[in-house]
Amino acid sequence: MRVTLKDVAKTCDVDISTASRALRDDPLVKQTTRQKVKQIATQMGYRPNLTARSLQTGTTQTVWFIVSSLESKLETVAAETASRLLSQSQYDTLVALHHQDQPTVDRMIGRLSQGVADGAIIIPSIQSPEDNSVKKLVEFGFPLVFLDRQIVNTPTVTVTSQNAKGAGLLCEHCINAGSDFLIIHIKDINEVTHMRCEGAIKWCKTHQIPFAIYDPNVQIPKTVKQLGLVSTAHFEVLQMLKDQPAWLKNYTLRFGVFDGWPGEPYPLAEGFVCKQDFPMMARRATEELMQLIEHPQLRGQRKIIHIPIREIQHRRGSF
Repeated sequence: MRVTLKDVAKTCDVDISTASRALRDDPLVKQTTRQKVKQIATQMGYRPNLTARSLQTGTTQTVWFIVSSLESKLETVAAETASRLLSQSQYDTLVALHHQDQPTVDRMIGRLSQGVADGAIIIPSIQSPEDNSVKKLVEFGFPLVFLDRQIVNTPTVTVTSQNAKGAGLLCEHCINAGSDFLIIHIKDINEVTHMRCEGAIKWCKTHQIPFAIYDPNVQIPKTVKQLGLVSTAHFEVLQMLKDQPAWLKNYTLRFGVFDGWPGEPYPLAEGFVCKQDFPMMARRATEELMQLIEHPQLRGQRKIIHIPIREIQHRRGSF
């Protein structure tokens, strides 16, 4: 037979309200009473009814961290950082994966609307489409923070990097290292890549640096000897080289990318990696979420927070 809170209270010779508060470590209950109730509850095998407690207190002490997968460093580092910070505030973190499947996203949003969590941090999909279900959830008053990307027209907090500045820094490093022409290959598919593309173009125009937006028929002036390839990710640079094998023999090549480059720069001469501060992004997103949870009057306001770039790493091979 299941042991109830009433059974624990009766055995401890206290009322049910006192027993409940003692098990929640309410400081208004004497420490000796809290210890006694906890000890007896453990001995009796009592397990709290979390659903009933949630209905009573209006809180679950749970936050969902929603991502498409755990394949990237952003997702794993951010989830780990947020979980540790939330734990310090007595919140448990549930990591939920939607694998870019919209019906799964809709199901998750539906469950959040039913009160299974007190708030959520979401890294939207790469395409970042307008998601009306998420928008309605936020407008209803649910505390939610976007990390890295946002879902357009949704009035809440987004924590991201200084993407435009990062792209400009990559251009600057390539030019300072000796490149005399830049190829910008940043696909404009969401607000993050849009800011990176615009940042690279603006830097080149401001500093009067010759550049071209990449396409298969891109034309490079005959006087160019050293070429810089600026992109969002390493695999896009490698795809350019696959499409343009003549570049490997015609130019001294450098790259500028975000997040990482596996191994040495070869077959390029050298390169630069813009490292985003994922732990700081996750920390700030968690802090913003806690503010939304604790202060309902702050909800429903659109705010974008740009976290400074962590560093630009120089990658040069040993060959």
